Amino acid sequence: MAKKTVFILGAGFSYDAGIPLQAALLKEALTITPPVFTYNNPEAISFMEYQKKLKDFINNLFGSLDNVALEDIFTILDKSVIGKERFKEYSWKELYEYRGYLVNLILQVLTIKLKDITNSSEKPYKKFAEKVIEIREKAGQKTDSLGIISLNWDTLLELSLNKALTDSKDKKCRIDYCAYTHHRDNTEVSHINLKSLGFYNIKVLKLHGSLNWLYCSNCGRLYVDDGNIGIEKIECNYCKSYTEKLYEEPLIITPTMIKELHNLHIKNIWQNAFIEIQEATDIYFIGYSLPYADFEFKYILKKAIDKKSKITVVLSKNDETNGTNKRYQEFLGNSVKLYNGGFSDWISNNNI
Repeated sequence: MAKKTVFILGAGFSYDAGIPLQAALLKEALTITPPVFTYNNPEAISFMEYQKKLKDFINNLFGSLDNVALEDIFTILDKSVIGKERFKEYSWKELYEYRGYLVNLILQVLTIKLKDITNSSEKPYKKFAEKVIEIREKAGQKTDSLGIISLNWDTLLELSLNKALTDSKDKKCRIDYCAYTHHRDNTEVSHINLKSLGFYNIKVLKLHGSLNWLYCSNCGRLYVDDGNIGIEKIECNYCKSYTEKLYEEPLIITPTMIKELHNLHIKNIWQNAFIEIQEATDIYFIGYSLPYADFEFKYILKKAIDKKSKITVVLSKNDETNGTNKRYQEFLGNSVKLYNGGFSDWISNNNI
């Protein structure tokens, strides 16, 4: 079997750049101030209204804003919405609105944090992006030697790759979400066509959706860009003619025990991820804690990983004592190579 490298990225991958881990996201979403705050700014007003409504909702259900897990909130919201059930005094339609508020605030937090990244914290991601591009360029058009699977909503990886691609001598590499994508201005090639048009595609499979994706529930088109359109209120280019405005929606898979994975784009991405893992000779888990709520992904890992694959797990110092190391050894065996120095230290001192 030809050498194939697959990177699997969790929240710890983005942590060194200042992107909060999931445990801190809820507090950030409920307390962060909009970057351009004025009392007459409609976006800022909506931002604060969402925060107030969510605080009241969480206080009502849990009696406090402290130590409430994001998974618990999203599980209540998703369970009610999927089953169209009431939850105490709340109708499923009300909970659907609360779910939208929470998703929007989280995406706003990620957008703000991505804009605040410093030059020094960018360096390890630049090095990682350059290494990824090097692997892809060496492989050429005919060899499939690389795949990246991300469980993150943020676009730190894509921003780092695009910056490195701008500096690259060879302009043939492009990010490929392995989905039939559309761009707002129709200037970019759909990702599904990249390889057939001679580009070297860098496969980035985002299993939980992305900050820069919007989905039209009428025609099923997936819009992407290089920024953060997931927080924008936009009508589909092809469905504008209807009397009732049809706004696109963020395509985000929430951290619950009942993940909704039926979207056609998401299903295709998951299938592609399975194939990438199955074909991998070298697998690098970076900043992924193997959480219990990700049982669908753990099922794929167990089903797809070849016994001969070399597995490296890059985690933080804290993961030595919080049970993450042990989870990996129990789930994937003692032959797993564990590195607990964090992503930045690993990429600076290790050759992929």
